[in-house]
Amino acid sequence: MAVTRIVLDGVEVPGVAEAKASIALTEDGNVQGYGGCNRFFGGYRLEGDRISFSPIASTRRYCEETMAVEDALFVALGKVTRLKDSEEGFSLLSEDGSTEVAASNERVGSEE
Repeated sequence: MAVTRIVLDGVEVPGVAEAKASIALTEDGNVQGYGGCNRFFGGYRLEGDRISFSPIASTRRYCEETMAVEDALFVALGKVTRLKDSEEGFSLLSEDGSTEVAASNERVGSEE
């Protein structure tokens, strides 16, 4: 699923669409995706609409133009606590709503 928006502590992160980040939550409790530079993976636990992520691991490349998006995505995943599904995709939200990772059902065109 294409990451369409990242808000970190109330500030929208620029360049999300250009980074072509993606995220997938598998039925067996794994999270995986592409942060804009590196592939990432880890685990998650979902109980009702409550979600938590285990530490995220990733490959170790550096991409100057997309690192800010990728870093924000990884920090945001550590702050979110709720999953909100919609027909268009889902949003991961912090308790106070100041942090959000939104993803659409669209597939990302090209991942490296």
